[in-house]
Amino acid sequence: MKKLIPTKSIASAVSITGFLVTTLMAGSASAALLANYDIGDGSLGTELFFDLATTGGNDEAGQNYVMQYKGLWTANDQISLTGIAIPIWSNFNDNSLSTVPDGTFTVSFYDLGIDGFFNGSGSETLLGTNTVNFNGGTDEDNDIDAFAALFDTPTLFTAESTGLAIHLAYSNSSRLKSAGDSNTGNRLNLSDGAAQEGRDVMLSLSGSVVPEPSSLALLCLGGLLLARRRR
Repeated sequence: MKKLIPTKSIASAVSITGFLVTTLMAGSASAALLANYDIGDGSLGTELFFDLATTGGNDEAGQNYVMQYKGLWTANDQISLTGIAIPIWSNFNDNSLSTVPDGTFTVSFYDLGIDGFFNGSGSETLLGTNTVNFNGGTDEDNDIDAFAALFDTPTLFTAESTGLAIHLAYSNSSRLKSAGDSNTGNRLNLSDGAAQEGRDVMLSLSGSVVPEPSSLALLCLGGLLLARRRR
């Protein structure tokens, strides 16, 4: 997948460039997961590193795994992660199904390191965490759905590798929808990175590659020269 180019204005890019020299941890504010997400519907914005969040397939009740993704950007790129979509069993109105109670997902992002592979949570750099609140409600139509949220605080970091691993910890029992091999992500054990048996949980991740200061300076200079030429 090719690098995404941010559509934010030069001014807004300048305002955050100074924060991207080192890895940063996102804040603890929680966004709300909203139902009825469809691939490509724009609710996570127009810039996504991958967009796979769909229902169907099997169920995954465990939380001892990560989903690993490679080839999303280039090492040393400045990255902003802004939102996520997750396929979830939501509350059924009569609670007759073994569904997911309301709670909070803690989304943790790990760099893959210079070897480009997730070797366990204790061996990799934690790039940041975001929390998203899940309230499935009592709408019978939402018993299985993809839920999406834009993070209140983006996770900003300088990439050491071309991808990342995502871990979803839930404050309650969880039950996510999983399908076959996504051909994009790999499911690995959280503790040691060993390959796990089971189907991939289909997620969507939004964000962008932020210009490096040198590239941004050239962009600003070009804009100034263009404005001067038009006078």
